[in-house]
Parts: sequence; C-alpha cells; structure tokens
Amino acid sequence: MNLYEDWSNYLVKELCNNGIKLEEKEKQNAVFYYFDFLGRKITIQKRKIHIPSNFKYPAELSIGWNNLKKRIELGEDINPYLSKGLKNIDKLFNQWDVKHFHIGEKIKNKFCERIGALIFAIVKEQDFYVIGLYQHGDWTKKYTIEQIHSHYPFLIEKYKVTSISNISGTSSQEEIDESRKCNINSPVKLSDGTVYLFCNTALSGHNIKWIELQGHMIRFFARLEKYISESINKNEKYKNSECHLKITNNQKYFVSCEKTGFEFDATECINFNIKKCL
Repeated sequence: MNLYEDWSNYLVKELCNNGIKLEEKEKQNAVFYYFDFLGRKITIQKRKIHIPSNFKYPAELSIGWNNLKKRIELGEDINPYLSKGLKNIDKLFNQWDVKHFHIGEKIKNKFCERIGALIFAIVKEQDFYVIGLYQHGDWTKKYTIEQIHSHYPFLIEKYKVTSISNISGTSSQEEIDESRKCNINSPVKLSDGTVYLFCNTALSGHNIKWIELQGHMIRFFARLEKYISESINKNEKYKNSECHLKITNNQKYFVSCEKTGFEFDATECINFNIKKCL
C-alpha cells in the first residue's frame, strides 16, 4: 500500500488532462506542478478592477486592454490571457504573487495573441488590482513593488519588514535580478526606505507552500496507511486486502481493495489536510 504514490499518480493524470505532460523525473514532484497550476488558474467570476492613478497605455493597445477589462467585469474566462507555458515555473507569481496578462486583440488556439505588451496585476477572489503596463522580460522590475507599495500597500503588508532595524535591502535592479535568478528571497528596499522581504520561493523556484504541502501529505498518508492496516487486521474478512487510493470523478477519495471489498471513505480527511497547507 502506497497511498501517497497513488495520489501523486492521480495528480500526474489530472495535469495531462489539462495539457501539461510531465517528464519521468518531474513526476516525483507532481504536487509542485499540480498546485502551481491550480494557483495560477483564475476562477471564472466577476471582479472589480482597481487601476492606479498613474496607469497609462498607448492607443494601439486600447482594443486588447478593453477586451480584457470587459471579460473581468462580466466574469468571463480570463485564463486565455495568461502564459502558455503552464508547466514553466512562474517566478514573478511565486515570489511576488503577481500575474501577467497578454493583451493582444484576438484569441487564437485558446490563447490571447502574444504582442509583447503585458498587464501586471494581483488577482484576488473579487478584485483585479492593475499594477501597470510592462514588456515581456520585465519579471524582476523593482518598479512593480514600488507600484504595489504606493497604490495597494495592504496587499503586501505581511511582507513589510518592521521588526528588524537597519536591515540592508537589495536596492539596485542588478541585485534583484541576480537574487531572482538564484531563487533567493532577498529583501527589497524601496525609494522611500521601506523594505519588503518576500519568503514565497524555494531554491527550486517553486512556491514554498507546495514544498511544505508535499512533506505534509507524505506524513499524512503514512499515518493513514497505519490506520488502514490496523483496521484491516482487526477483521478477518479483510486481512488479505491490497489497498489503493481511488479517486472518483466527483473528487471523492476511497481507500479500497477490489479483491476483499474493503473500502474506507477518506474524502474528508484528505481534503482537510490539503486545505491546511493552502
């Protein structure tokens, strides 16, 4: 019985169903890729758009930006405006919680046209916070944090350094670029002296929450296996059970054995342990 492996194999299949195929060496970390995909995917619902007072864009981008705005306000699907590289690590999002949206005029092959121009934004359940207009490659610009600090400081309040005095932040763009390249969570010092320390990225580049989730679920499934084994041994009818984790189409989890008929509904405890880490 290896319930964690069964769960991990299920995540690999779910990723494949969404067009993300993992290499063999990547499958052992399917948890990272699956929850990264879920974290980047935007739920379809209406959102209020917040625009900073200094937001500007050239007239030639009006159609693309207005199309995206309309979708946001009407609660339509805006995932086609995100990156095509669903398996690639999005360090901008993992470290600063910032998503980038392409604003071409047309949708082709399920994705918006790539024209170079991007809208950076932080997306919450009911709100869409525009940060500014950027170009492809502007993933580490300190201006991004300056904008959030100036217009939406409450979104990054938890990362503000207040308990340590005289902390040395990486104030130059070169230092920030190098830190991001090495997946280092270094302090960022802004023009007014405020320092933010984003602690969201592991050295692998993945969101640290998914690293913690993997470790937590490995331990959880080990405890569940022990409980199932003890339950089986108490009943002569189920002693030869070879249990696996089965997941139904409606997201129900069962530890079961077809040969003996043993079945345990693990839906509630599995969902509870996943949510503990999200």
